[in-house]
Amino acid sequence: MSLGYELLYLVPATNSQSEVEEIKNQIGQLLAKEQAEILSHEIWTQRKLAYPIKKAEHAYYVLCYFKVAPAGVSAIKKSILLSKSILRSRVLQHEDLEAYLKIFNERVRLKAQEARKQPASPLIVVEQATPKERQNLDLREPVPAKREISEQPEISLPTETSTPEQEVQKSVIVPEVIVEKKATKAKKSSLADLDKKLEDILGGEIEL
Repeated sequence: MSLGYELLYLVPATNSQSEVEEIKNQIGQLLAKEQAEILSHEIWTQRKLAYPIKKAEHAYYVLCYFKVAPAGVSAIKKSILLSKSILRSRVLQHEDLEAYLKIFNERVRLKAQEARKQPASPLIVVEQATPKERQNLDLREPVPAKREISEQPEISLPTETSTPEQEVQKSVIVPEVIVEKKATKAKKSSLADLDKKLEDILGGEIEL
């Protein structure tokens, strides 16, 4: 009496499609050796592994549904384990394999049909876009970034004539030189005043 089984095995994604097909043929020969009836044998998907297996990070997932006598299952499992081309494998028994396979194929068909129904996003030309499509588009021109200009006070250059405020600033910056200049200037002005007063006094006396 034959029972239904599901075989799932992983093949490294480093293999090409032709190499994967060759591995599938080898598995098919192992099943045929045990007088198994293959109902379906296809590449299911390609995925990244949760962790590396034999240095492989991606693998092809291959599903095979077949019927065989229970005595031949252990020999099939042992042959697959000895294969260096297969990373991992799992064999499950199904009481009603044909009904399960029918449901599985229907789910695959519906999934492929939904994928075909989803249209690709059309390229919208701005000039031909409807008002609703224009609302979804960001048609605003980029606003140039404002450049902040720091206004600096005008710097007055020193002139030959100095105001009293500038004299005070100068005296703060260079106190020794300015004080000495002021003292010299004061001495010169006082001497000139004395000379003038003496001339006035002497002149007055001579006139008398």
